[in-house]
Amino acid sequence: MTDISALLQEAKPLYRARKKHRKQIQACLLAAFFLGSFSFLGHAPDLDFNIDEELYLTETGGAIEDLGLPTDDYGFLKVS
Repeated sequence: MTDISALLQEAKPLYRARKKHRKQIQACLLAAFFLGSFSFLGHAPDLDFNIDEELYLTETGGAIEDLGLPTDDYGFLKVS
């Protein structure tokens, strides 16, 4: 019969090396996640959408009329 403590002593360095490698991979993935999340901080979408401004442009004819271009009865650009 083989001694269990001898087997454990043989496996201990392999177990520790695998554990260390796994922690390094986790640290790299965590760092990549945080770097990726910080890169989005400067590029946040503009969520301040003003509905009143859109209704105003719809009721007054919109930007096409403001530019002085010819429009039809519906406010679309008139093509002649």
